Formats: sequence, C-alpha cells, structure tokens
Amino acid sequence: MNYEALGKRIREIRLLQHYTQVDVAEQLHYSEKHIGNIERGDARPSLECLVCIANTLHVSTDYLLQDSLSSGEHDISYEVLTTVTQFVDQQQLSIQNLQKKLDFVNQFSSF
Repeated sequence: MNYEALGKRIREIRLLQHYTQVDVAEQLHYSEKHIGNIERGDARPSLECLVCIANTLHVSTDYLLQDSLSSGEHDISYEVLTTVTQFVDQQQLSIQNLQKKLDFVNQFSSF
C-alpha cells in the first residue's frame, strides 16, 4: 500500500474543494493531527476512515487508492472534480464582478 501517495491524493482533493484539515477532521470526528498524519503518509487509515474520507471528499476509494491498485485503470473523477471546481470558481468570480457593477450603478441611481 502506498500511503504517501494516498495522503497526497487526499490533500489534493481536499484543497481543490477548499476544505481545511480542520473542516475534514470535524466532519469525520477525527483530530486535525490525525488528518495531517494521513496526508503526510505517517498514519495508516482504517478501512472505515478511508471510506469516510472518500465520502466526505465525494470521490471513490478506487480513486484514492489508485497508486496501490494493480489494475492501473485511471479514475476520471479527479478530472471531473477539477473541471467542475474551475467552473464554479469562474462562475463565482463572474457573480462578484456583476455585483460590483450593480453596486456602482445603484450608487448613481439614488441621486
């Protein structure tokens, strides 16, 4: 089992979703230190813990474990998650820009 790769993958997905280690730890009822140890490959999560992490991060356990699986098949969930995250970030930026423009227009319409 490649625990270092597993931890790196968990960290990447967590950061893509804008979660902190504290956020994940609170959702899972684990300590932040334990999540950090898992991400560094210093701790070996139980099967139950691994499934909980996968559910919290909305990825498959296959994706998290792909470096340890012999099939070598690539799970596209990472690419989908990356694309969706980028789209959502772009949409949020567009909404913020539109709100700024509306605020500017509203300043002058009150005169």
